[in-house]
Amino acid sequence: MPAPRPEITDLLEVDIPPGGKVIVASDLHLPPERTDVSGRSCETLARHLDGETGSLTVVLAGDMVELLGFPEATATDILRAHEDLCAALTGVTARGGQVVYAIGNHDGDLAWDVKAADAVRDMTGARLCLEADLILPGGRKIRVE
Repeated sequence: MPAPRPEITDLLEVDIPPGGKVIVASDLHLPPERTDVSGRSCETLARHLDGETGSLTVVLAGDMVELLGFPEATATDILRAHEDLCAALTGVTARGGQVVYAIGNHDGDLAWDVKAADAVRDMTGARLCLEADLILPGGRKIRVE
């Protein structure tokens, strides 16, 4: 019997409310052990997210956790090393915003590893997908993949 596949939406439609702000970040390639560079990147992004007060949508546009370059690492290991960013992302959802994680090629394991996908959901509050259509007020769309 094949292993269960995580519930990952191929194309996720994300409604952006009128007056809402969208922040897109990609290619952080976070390693399993925090470095000066990954730490500064997470601190900067977390500080920015924590300072937002209005309606916010955060799109993590692939290659956030570096699973390809560190095959022995887990998503949990990587996110634990960067808990400040995780806290800021869950803070966005706690304030009524939304976090979307579009899976890239360096974190592609998330598309078929249930445990890894669940860890990302639990630790960031994100909805996972392969690509997302941001639906702007008035119906215009922006595709993120």
